[in-house]
Amino acid sequence: MSKNDGGFVLGAIIGGAAAAVTALLFAPKPGKELREDITNELNNLMDSAHDYADIAVEKGNELVDVAKETTGDIKVNLKDTTANLKTQFSDTSKSMSEDFKKAKTELDKSFHDVKGKATDAKEMASQITEEGKEEASTVNEKVVDDATKAAEDIKA
Repeated sequence: MSKNDGGFVLGAIIGGAAAAVTALLFAPKPGKELREDITNELNNLMDSAHDYADIAVEKGNELVDVAKETTGDIKVNLKDTTANLKTQFSDTSKSMSEDFKKAKTELDKSFHDVKGKATDAKEMASQITEEGKEEASTVNEKVVDDATKAAEDIKA
């Protein structure tokens, strides 16, 4: 029964009861009989009201059951989603940790390679400097010898 159907039925019952009471009041009956008819009609109206109250309670209970079921479904979905997010976060954390470890290892290796090449370059520079000093010394001696010879040639 939809919302509008319930309103129509309730209106029909109240209208029918009002019509019955009006008909009883205008009907030519003795007082005692009229009071009995009115009492019967009021009892019928009260029975209808109780029926509507029972229907309302039943519908309310159905709505409560649906709400509980829906709440349970939402809780299950939230738990599943939370578990999935937790798993994804854990997997991502592990992956990032592994990536950082690999990057650190590669950086350490690169650092040692650069350090080794710098040491090699320093040794090579020292060797070249020594060779340059020796050659400069040799050239210097030759220049001094040549200058001494030239000076002796000039004196002679």
